[in-house]
Amino acid sequence: MLAQAIVSAWTETLRAHGFDLVQSFDAGSYNQSPRALGSDFRLPTFGQPSALCLLVAHGAALWDVFVSAVGASESLRRSTTPLDHYTEGVVVDLQQRTSTASVAFFSHRTDPLIPIQRIADVAGLAGLSPSHMSVHPRLGPWLGLRAVVVFEATPEPDAAWPAVHACAGCSAPCLGAIERAQATPESWQAWLSVRDSCPVGREARYSERQIRYHYTKDRTLLESAQGSKAPKV
Repeated sequence: MLAQAIVSAWTETLRAHGFDLVQSFDAGSYNQSPRALGSDFRLPTFGQPSALCLLVAHGAALWDVFVSAVGASESLRRSTTPLDHYTEGVVVDLQQRTSTASVAFFSHRTDPLIPIQRIADVAGLAGLSPSHMSVHPRLGPWLGLRAVVVFEATPEPDAAWPAVHACAGCSAPCLGAIERAQATPESWQAWLSVRDSCPVGREARYSERQIRYHYTKDRTLLESAQGSKAPKV
């Protein structure tokens, strides 16, 4: 029941903050999986064989919520990495309001550098494509993997995580696209074309502003997005 309560409370709050993809899984299952063998990183389990984990991610739903948060927060407006700070702020605040001990790992940090795509694959949120994109069965490659939180709690014994096979039977157009992108690594548009080549989730594609911000980190896009929401007079 403890794990169920944590998952329910965190999922509700995270979704309200734009993180609409929240996947629960077992840290022990990841640590023992073939995906974990390709990395030295292991998720902590608080001395037990298993521990409840939440993978925090988002699709296009994050953009409007994030832009509004930046407009309402001077610290986010001053930040050189506002999305990273926003993500950490939401997760840390939830940790502080949860009595169960937890450890959070963020994909934008390098100490430690977590293999979050491998974790997402094992958790059943998004599988790895032939070009090593994370592909969600509904959103395709239009998602961002932001954090993993491990709790000192045992996952529900009957918890089952969905297998992800979004790329099964696909002709893998992403392979040709990534070859072209690697030939022009300085072009963010070339890397965008890798995502655009995926036939899954095309209706879930980010808005042009969100795309440009994620690839370029151009702060004026946040300001222009706020301006576009201003009421007409």
